[in-house]
Amino acid sequence: MVLYMLCSIAIIGIFYSKALTTGAIIGIFLLGLSFASIQKMKTFFNDKALMPFILVFLSVFLSGSYSDDLVEWQTALRVKLPFLILPLAFFFIPNLKSDILYRLHYWLIAVTVVVAGPVLVHALLHPEEMLSLISKGQAIPTPIEHVKYSMFNAYAAISALILLVEQKSISRFEKTCLALTVVFLIIFMHIIAVRTGLVILYGSLFIYGIYKLISFKKNSGPSRLSAMTFIILVAVSPFIAIQVSPTLKQKIGYMNYDWMQSRNAQSQEYSDTERIMTYKAAWQIIKSNPLIGTGYGDVRQEAHLYYDKNYNRADLFKLPHSQFLLTWAGSGLLGLIIFISGFYTPLLAIKWNSIRGLLLMSLYFNFTLSFLVENSLERSMSVAFFLIVALVLIRIKES
Repeated sequence: MVLYMLCSIAIIGIFYSKALTTGAIIGIFLLGLSFASIQKMKTFFNDKALMPFILVFLSVFLSGSYSDDLVEWQTALRVKLPFLILPLAFFFIPNLKSDILYRLHYWLIAVTVVVAGPVLVHALLHPEEMLSLISKGQAIPTPIEHVKYSMFNAYAAISALILLVEQKSISRFEKTCLALTVVFLIIFMHIIAVRTGLVILYGSLFIYGIYKLISFKKNSGPSRLSAMTFIILVAVSPFIAIQVSPTLKQKIGYMNYDWMQSRNAQSQEYSDTERIMTYKAAWQIIKSNPLIGTGYGDVRQEAHLYYDKNYNRADLFKLPHSQFLLTWAGSGLLGLIIFISGFYTPLLAIKWNSIRGLLLMSLYFNFTLSFLVENSLERSMSVAFFLIVALVLIRIKES
């Protein structure tokens, strides 16, 4: 019960208060320590599900010995600290039953819907302002950074769908609430029109449809037909949505404009153009230090020097917009291997065809897609969201 309360507080804090989330994480760690012992600590290093997460922390920590900017390195290390302390805490906490999975996800979904309410009302009451923001390459105001916010909304929508379809015993009231939630969040995400979140949403829906089609391969008739219909619907929905949603249509229009401007060497102040610049900067850093990297703390400054030299952008200090490229640039190929091993190995510890397996795969798919275009784990809220959900899913007993 205490763990559930702390996780619930952390989820609220993710949307509204970094201090609240930090306090909840500290609480979870202290709760874990209350169950700790030397004997348990020894067995932790044999745990193939939780121990590997520490490698994510180490992928940043190890580059500190050759990072010149130790302040920047310490900042990155502090953001990754939950990968060290939370797996330990969850390992020590005994008897995590499957009911925490459902209670936590119902809570996460409910909080996501409530948080979306004011954003939606503001967007609907000020449509011209919203369209104007999008036409300038800006985002509709959201409680936290819009890309991360869209990622969390996408996971809430997919998890609601999985719980709706996969639970064997569920009341009509729960079915109705979950179905309405899925519809609401999908519509809402098209209104705020954040591309990363929509790509994650449609990708997750498509893969889930494929999973259902495969799982029905031994069945006949309605089951397979419904899965195929779902897949077709997911495939055509983006084209329909572009025509129906003014904000999404405006976003696509701006994206095309941005792409055209990126071809002009004199036009380098657009969001997608800057994103491409960060990729080029990362690759240049990687080529200079492929094996061990330049040092995690020095990536920002090295990238800044690249922007200034090649694009006359002395004002730009952005990190590479890819978690994979950032890790490779900062910690080298060795660090990237350590990061990938630590982040993905826990996936092998559970059955994928269970509810928790589907939810965990959805969470990993969400973050993996974001890693291609965002440095998602450089934000404490993203780290907290991923770890709290992932560790609950990994540690509970099979239902």
